[in-house]
Amino acid sequence: MKSGGILAAAVCFWCGVCSVSGGTWQFDRNESWYADRGVDLRMEPAGLVVRIREKPDWNKPPFTFNLREKRSLKHLGSPDRVEFEVELQDGGGTTVGLYLKDAAGEFFAYPQRPLKRGLNRVGWNVRQEAIGHWGKGGNGKIDFPVRLEAVILHQYPAQKSSTLRFRNPDAEAVPGVDSVFRELKRFDDSAKWQGARKLVYARKADGLLVKSSELPSEEKKCIIERMQEVSFPLQNIGSPFAIELDVELLSGSGVNLALELTDAAGETFALRQKAVPAGRSRLVWNLSADISGSWGKNKNGKIDMPIMLNSITYFQYPAKEAGEVLFHSLGKWEEMRDIDSIDFVYETGSPLPVLKVGEERKFGMKLTNGFPAENDFSVRILLRNYRGRQLRYERDFKLLPGASVFWPLAWSAENDRGVWRATIELTSRDGLRSRRDGRTSFVYMEPAGPNNVDNPEFILGYNLRQQRWSWNDQKIEAAAAALSGAKLLRTGYTWEGIERTEGTFDFTDSDRLLELNHSLGMEHMFLIGYTPYFAARPETRNTGDWNDWNKSVPDDRKLEIFCQKLAEHYRGKIRFYEFWNEPDLEFWRGSLEEYLDRLQTVYRTIKKTDPEAFVISGGIASDLPRSKAGFHKGLVAKGQEYFDFHGYHQHGDFATYERILAGPVAEYRKQLRSRKPLFFTETGFYISNGNYMQQAINVVKKIVHARVLGARGYIWFDLRDDGFLPGYCEHNYGLLTHDWFPKEGYAAYNTVNLQLARARRGGTLLKNDRTTAHWFRDGGDQVVVIWKTNVKGVEEPLTIRTDAAAARWIDIMGNPMPVEVIAGRVTLPVPEFPGYLRLVGTRTAPLLGESIVRASADGMAAVPGQAAEVRFSVRNPQNKEMPFAWRWQLPEDVRAVPAEGERKLAAGESVDFSAMVTIPEHVAGNALRIALNYTLGNEKGQLIFPINVATRIAKGEYSRQPQFQLRDREHMVSQMEHNPYTSHRIWSGPEDQSADIFLAAGDGLLKVRVCVTDDVHVKSKNAENCFMEDGLQLALAIPGQPGHWEFGFAELEDGALGTHIWIRPDGFSSPDLRLAVSHPAKNRTVYEIGIPMAAIGLTQEQLKAGIQFNLLINENDGEGRDGWLQIAPGIGEAKVPEKYPFILF
Repeated sequence: MKSGGILAAAVCFWCGVCSVSGGTWQFDRNESWYADRGVDLRMEPAGLVVRIREKPDWNKPPFTFNLREKRSLKHLGSPDRVEFEVELQDGGGTTVGLYLKDAAGEFFAYPQRPLKRGLNRVGWNVRQEAIGHWGKGGNGKIDFPVRLEAVILHQYPAQKSSTLRFRNPDAEAVPGVDSVFRELKRFDDSAKWQGARKLVYARKADGLLVKSSELPSEEKKCIIERMQEVSFPLQNIGSPFAIELDVELLSGSGVNLALELTDAAGETFALRQKAVPAGRSRLVWNLSADISGSWGKNKNGKIDMPIMLNSITYFQYPAKEAGEVLFHSLGKWEEMRDIDSIDFVYETGSPLPVLKVGEERKFGMKLTNGFPAENDFSVRILLRNYRGRQLRYERDFKLLPGASVFWPLAWSAENDRGVWRATIELTSRDGLRSRRDGRTSFVYMEPAGPNNVDNPEFILGYNLRQQRWSWNDQKIEAAAAALSGAKLLRTGYTWEGIERTEGTFDFTDSDRLLELNHSLGMEHMFLIGYTPYFAARPETRNTGDWNDWNKSVPDDRKLEIFCQKLAEHYRGKIRFYEFWNEPDLEFWRGSLEEYLDRLQTVYRTIKKTDPEAFVISGGIASDLPRSKAGFHKGLVAKGQEYFDFHGYHQHGDFATYERILAGPVAEYRKQLRSRKPLFFTETGFYISNGNYMQQAINVVKKIVHARVLGARGYIWFDLRDDGFLPGYCEHNYGLLTHDWFPKEGYAAYNTVNLQLARARRGGTLLKNDRTTAHWFRDGGDQVVVIWKTNVKGVEEPLTIRTDAAAARWIDIMGNPMPVEVIAGRVTLPVPEFPGYLRLVGTRTAPLLGESIVRASADGMAAVPGQAAEVRFSVRNPQNKEMPFAWRWQLPEDVRAVPAEGERKLAAGESVDFSAMVTIPEHVAGNALRIALNYTLGNEKGQLIFPINVATRIAKGEYSRQPQFQLRDREHMVSQMEHNPYTSHRIWSGPEDQSADIFLAAGDGLLKVRVCVTDDVHVKSKNAENCFMEDGLQLALAIPGQPGHWEFGFAELEDGALGTHIWIRPDGFSSPDLRLAVSHPAKNRTVYEIGIPMAAIGLTQEQLKAGIQFNLLINENDGEGRDGWLQIAPGIGEAKVPEKYPFILF
């Protein structure tokens, strides 16, 4: 272990003192040392660090401190001499002495030995050098054996007070590793501490002042409260060996502090109380020696790293005056490699990793050395974007402890706009240590805001939870929302946050937040809910579940009073009020009639107080199986007189969103007697397994579709992840990570606003199974939003007739590209991702033009080794004869006959062409893309055909070989990667989890046998949630059906077998699923599944033509959902049936 640089000064003791075995002190975690006030102790793996906080003034006597070990009564035996090796690393004015205690109980003092810079060997002759004695016996003669009573430290006047490190003589030196202090939390605007009933918080310039509001009574000997910061439950803090709290007792006394933490296994630990001395001090908890108790899951009394800090426990004991404690900071001590202690942040000229177009010279990276020694290392950065483009940077650095450097990164304005993801590799100069970080990102964009746009047709915004976070985070989140063009925020304090006590209305925090967001051009939507304790029905208040009163039907009169005060206070400042959140679920623990009654109260009160305000009905979650039957329909039918806008949510993928809006929602809305536009107050798409572009696609499609439907607004859920848990959806909905790194959806949202913020709805240019194109008016321009309807379908050119003077294409990330206007026609390929065609200087509406080349089918399923026909048609739209030529562009080993061709086409002539395409035998279970490149005169284009390589299934009985084998890394989706603390939960190979999947059809059943190898098999609590354990998810998409199927199969904890149907096409009932499970070996589970073909609308003819099938096996080894094995994407990360493989007879 390297020495030096940990603290201001350090002294290291090497204790080789005894001739008696077992008499030495190791200064390790098996010992429990304590010292006088004025000294801070911290146990490290390499020894005990002792910091003397103060030094005496010049010409004043030294300060004296005693250092003792609590538990040990080890005897030194009968030594002639006691010696230490002491290394004084920095500072001075420190001497060391001894107290020994003999067998008769008499104490002996030994002289102080001065220390000089460098290595010292100090020692005492036990029999001859005692300079004083006292205590029992009192004969001045040493009666052996003796033991160490105390180490005596003298701090004389010096430039610095000393810090001592008593070294563990058995600690092994590890190159490039040392104890590193990292600050976890400052008690300033960067933190938000949850309220405690009997603690009073006061923000100060240099910390948080905390004081108990009362002293303990005679009956209650101590007042105990928990201080919790909002970020504590969100992420672990690594694997520290000590936690350090910097506090200052300004007045009063009787305050002790303790810590509570939870380890990786779920066991909760209480760390012992530490008294807070007068003045400023550093309280240190050693995670081995300071455990006072534990409880909870997997209890073994041993802390399993990493840990999560739960709270600081505040104790006020009897005193003349309650203690007044100023909290400064909280930090951790951790053994770290030099390369891991390098901190880096992007520098963009903004508090966010957002590089603005025009500010390219501000771009760079700031690196800081957190290691207590000089750090010599190299950095390599690989940047990549969604197009697969890459940029590389490399440089060597040498940084002193605590030093920072700005590394300018050359950035060209020609670089792609959008999100760039970074892989950063740091390597020590000796090449022995390296670190790889792949989770950071930044976005290069032209910000859509802040702006003063007020579009009366449509308003776009975000769901935020600013009120949860610190003031610093609230400001950063507001800036992020404004930069991307948001205009309306569903954020802020609810009823119980304003009227905490009945009749007392405190708008202070709400006003400050509203003014912050208003200053950036954004307004608030106020969510009226949930029920405060005082407004709940008496029978709900003491059930033991706070949800019973918080989600209960509020007292009508108390609700009315609050709404009146609210509308009075925010008249002219808040336009949109929503009453409750998802009342069709358990967020509203009342009936439809009770909801309508309270909605009427809210509507009448708001309108009477502020007639210009709008009331939105509580956003309905969806027509889910767990939604209250008839609630949504009844709300529209019976409550329409009491809302201005129809609130709706519908999270998830666009296909489901579009289908439900066109189905049950549209049906309910037929009951409306006057125009009540939809208002999407909360709808989003969460990230799973890094499907960032899928989220970005949904951003565009869902927002644009809302506009097409005539919705008044859309509030994306949400801007920022609520935390860091990979498998928890609430921690993955954001367009930014919790620590502010942008996802591709953030750039997509910004581009929507750049192109459409001012635009008005025009119409739908095209909507078929291949292409969707909606257009909008934007001043003198028109903007056509285009996307593929079928993400795996044919990519064919779209032709638009226009009188535009010019045109340009803007992709999903905001990259512009000029497009030619030829003879009043614009032809462009429909891209993989949604984008925008801006027609500049137009007077007439765009019209759909006739394409030159069209595919005759949306795609095809091909069996390897057999030729399949691909057909396309060509039409010459010109009024003269034109030459046409074409050529296939094919993947390796794929053949097409004929491979190319040409002919002349008369004016208006149409001709059909075909080619026989053969896929090689070795290709299986994948989709291929073949391209047809063509020219018609001077016009060029490309038509892309997807070929689904089908898997043949057996007829009757299963074949000997499985149709699908899931044994490779490419089939595993891990939710544990990119996190060093969950690396033990990453898939390690086929013995960890793998599967063989057999398919057959016979006896009216689609039969599936799944043979799973799993080292740890975890049974499910129930079939509905079997994705959280080791359950199976099986999905089918059958041509012609309005939707797809998704089934669940699991072995349950109670020994039963469970099946479940999460998704089924409209108009179908639940089939009678068959399941049998066996265990032929300890680590083997075999599932035998039967699905009645007639019940799911599957015919023999359809199976011969091909259907789409997918399956995944979830993975949980006892610590939660780690990920899953899948045949193909489309189930686990998002519901995208188009990605399922094809199967056929």
